[in-house]
Order: sequence, then structure tokens, then C-alpha cells
Amino acid sequence: MLITYQKEENTVIWEMVEPFIHRGLDRGSIYTIEDVYDGLRNNSFQLWTFQNPQLKAVLITQILENNCYLLILSGINMKEWLWTLVTIEEWAKSLNCKKMKIHGRKGWSRILSYNIIGKDELNLYICEKTL
Repeated sequence: MLITYQKEENTVIWEMVEPFIHRGLDRGSIYTIEDVYDGLRNNSFQLWTFQNPQLKAVLITQILENNCYLLILSGINMKEWLWTLVTIEEWAKSLNCKKMKIHGRKGWSRILSYNIIGKDELNLYICEKTL
């Protein structure tokens, strides 16, 4: 089950999601764990989890300039939860987002069916999908 949390709930679940967030950040990110925590507290980032019934995945999104950025995708048994991105894409569309974007390894483009449009300052691939 995909669950999204309001900013007031983020501190309650933080201990459970923090290890997943660390793993996602360790793969390459311009953000620190403190940045993510602050972004969730000030409501500039959104926290999503997939639980079945145990926590299987944590996703962090950010809406900027009509784009929905997948800042962190971290979990176990990806085939079990990857389909939930369709729900997040629909949510992003409802907020008038035009594209989904992720900066990461090249494999994300294949897994998510996103187009590679370049590389960022960390030499990560920039992948996007038009909504």
C-alpha cells in the first residue's frame, strides 16, 4: 500500500524511513539527510512509503516549476512497489506538473521508461518523462 504523509506525521515515522533515505542518498545526491529532514518539515518535499505490511520502500518527491522530481527511490523488492509510481505521476499531473524527473544511475531510465536528457554536476543521468 502506498502511503503519503503530512508534514506533521513525518517526525513520527522518521526513524523508520531514515535508513532507506540514507541508502538513497549514498547512491549520489546533492542533498544531505538534514536537507531531506528539513524539506519534509517545511513541506517542500513529500514523503511516500510502500508497506506490505512492512516498510518496503521510501520515495521523496519535490515539486518545482511544473516538474515533479523523484529525489529518492529506495527500497527492497522493487518489483513489489515500483508500480506505485503511476499513482505519484497522477498526483503530480493533478498539480499541473508537466514532467517527472530523476537524477540517478542510467538504469533508472530503463526501469522507469524515462528518457535520458543529459547529466548533472554529479555526473548522474537526468531522466524525465512527459506527463
